[in-house]
Amino acid sequence: MAAARRHRTGCPCGRPALVASACLVSARLLGGRTWLTTPRLVPRGAVRCRSWRDSDGVQTPLPEYLSHRHGDTSFCDIASFQADEADRALEDPAWSLQPFVLRRDPRILERQPALTQEALLRAAQETGTTVRVGYSWSIAQNRGEGPREIPLIDYLQSEMDQGIYDDAEFLEPSYAFDMGLKLDGMPGSEDIHPVIRSWNGSAFSVPDTAVAVHMLGGARSAVGWHTHGATVQMTVHGRKRWFLYPPGHYPPGDGPGGGFSLTDWLQLVYPTLEPAERPLEFILEAGDAAYIPDGWYHAVVNLEDSVAVSIQSKELSPEPQQFFKSVSMGAVSEVWQEQPGSVEAGGVLVLLLEPHPTPYLSLRSFARCGSGES
Repeated sequence: MAAARRHRTGCPCGRPALVASACLVSARLLGGRTWLTTPRLVPRGAVRCRSWRDSDGVQTPLPEYLSHRHGDTSFCDIASFQADEADRALEDPAWSLQPFVLRRDPRILERQPALTQEALLRAAQETGTTVRVGYSWSIAQNRGEGPREIPLIDYLQSEMDQGIYDDAEFLEPSYAFDMGLKLDGMPGSEDIHPVIRSWNGSAFSVPDTAVAVHMLGGARSAVGWHTHGATVQMTVHGRKRWFLYPPGHYPPGDGPGGGFSLTDWLQLVYPTLEPAERPLEFILEAGDAAYIPDGWYHAVVNLEDSVAVSIQSKELSPEPQQFFKSVSMGAVSEVWQEQPGSVEAGGVLVLLLEPHPTPYLSLRSFARCGSGES
């Protein structure tokens, strides 16, 4: 049976338009069943740009598995401080080993006027700047950057609303995630709270000892599980949901070479976790900064249109992706040999067992067939 794998754009104030995905043909075999998957080429239409939207302004409400945790929309499992009261609370350098949030930092809030969508559109038109974009799994596969480069003006006007579909099922929109992008007005090393810089004055100096990753994304855009050196992420606009595991606690069910789409992980793996296996979580609001120590695994999904920067220390080098993503493979292979049904029931059969050269959608379909979700 033929089915389409495609990217689709849409805008609350205009008609939806479609964009063809990269061509792929894949056979999916499981339990004696065979499906043939082919792309369908469809024309792309113009979409007018819109202002940053909060959660009330999106055309389609967020699914509850993204917007809520056990019925709550606001939660924080880590320490949280008001930015203007943090100096005394965080003066002990031992805090460098623990994640925490700083709320309502005026250094971040004062950057908002320079980073409205209108301001970025003007800058993109004047400079011809390009930006790297990807999806939650492809950013992880590409060592923390979007794998595809496009004009920033195109991203702001249409691709920010472009999503990847698996047949009729929407997966997630594209996410601009770029180490080389330079946006005037974005917070920099000098805007990191002084108490954090006091622990190690050189750790977050861009470009000498740190890199700055500029991020632009609509609601539901995300980056999957990964780890690197200590990080300060400053959110200028928007709202984000964070997931954390400490070093040595590999995220359950994440697979090799980029693992799951975070959307799939939240639907297939997260609901199966016992309380002791669940990640730490928190919500980051506009004007907030999150400090994440060396080596903590984390994943993030945007709940609104978001503009942010992550200043990442180079003092801990990221683990090679294949090694990083293979930590759980031995255990999964052993379970597969002893109790294959339990792996299939988790919907993670192919994604966990070994790296695979075919695109994520093919792997996703194969795994979901194994879980009975075809």
